[in-house]
Amino acid sequence: MERPLKDNGTLRAWLLATVAIIVTGLALRAMTPVLVPVVFALFLSLVVAPIARWISDRMPRPLKWLGLMAALAVVLAIFALFGFGFWIGGRQIAAEFSDLPERTDQLMQNAGLADRELLGVQIEPLLSNLADRSMQIASSVAQTMVNWTAAGLAGLVISVFLVLMMLAEAPQWTKKLSAATDSDRGRACRSATEIIAHKLRLYLMARAAMGLVTAALYVGWLWLFDLDLLLVWGLLTFLLSFVPNLGSVVSGLLPVLYALLTKDWSTALLIGGGLFVIEQIIGNYVDPKFQGRQVALSPLVILVSILLWGWIWGLPGTLLGVPVMIAILIAAAHVQELRPLALLMSDRTSYDCLDAVVLEEDRDCEGN
Repeated sequence: MERPLKDNGTLRAWLLATVAIIVTGLALRAMTPVLVPVVFALFLSLVVAPIARWISDRMPRPLKWLGLMAALAVVLAIFALFGFGFWIGGRQIAAEFSDLPERTDQLMQNAGLADRELLGVQIEPLLSNLADRSMQIASSVAQTMVNWTAAGLAGLVISVFLVLMMLAEAPQWTKKLSAATDSDRGRACRSATEIIAHKLRLYLMARAAMGLVTAALYVGWLWLFDLDLLLVWGLLTFLLSFVPNLGSVVSGLLPVLYALLTKDWSTALLIGGGLFVIEQIIGNYVDPKFQGRQVALSPLVILVSILLWGWIWGLPGTLLGVPVMIAILIAAAHVQELRPLALLMSDRTSYDCLDAVVLEEDRDCEGN
């Protein structure tokens, strides 16, 4: 009689946990306008805090505010880079695809496909419909990028203000945390915060480095085929590299689709094949070795986090998904009861290997 009761209790616990996760996701989604600027500001504050601290420590007391201004300038530069990149990319793509139906008709005429049939179906209306669909998709992508840039500019003021306040009050919050918790818990919280900030900086530097390398290789390959908009493709490849996995798919498909509409099938296939090879080499060999020792998230967790946070927070969620999971992983690793969760989220197979990367402890670890 005891076993059914125990099984019922376990099932009830799993059902309650599932409901709690769903309700939490819906709540996070409903609070998007508030949470996205706060989370962005928090992560940016952790990333640029060393700049503010380094400059402030070298200035006399009346000029210590220059450290905050320097860190704020870096934040503004980051916003400007992403905003300008997505705005110019969206505008250029929308302009290039605006005359897609006319280009398709011209290609059919040149190829002599206007009056031909495929399995009893006229090719001309089929390709025209495909062109219209492609234009709608491309226009939707371009409009989404432009709209996201406009929304990002609208939230820029509040994000910058939050970053400034967080950096200014960071020393006070450290003292408050020490006073509000016992010594061991306070040290654990400070350690987790410092490691999260360090891992976020490493993650952003790794993504920027891989983005630059990938963008350079993409542009070089596209240049061999005399494809237009090289600056746009390179800029979008760099920016979308901050969205692991899915970003590389989008940045590779756009120039292939453009080549298909402006060149010919064989050229588009060659371009697509070359970009695929580049992405496979970068994504499967270079990138994991370059940052695998620093960010210990499982590839499956990375992909799920992008999808999950993209659903919760939209496009900003695709950028914030991995940093959020890095913070959750490190925080869980610092709590004894949550260490199994941290191990499951990581790409490691033992607690020693997990601690060597996540807690930055000097431990022996065989394999990964």
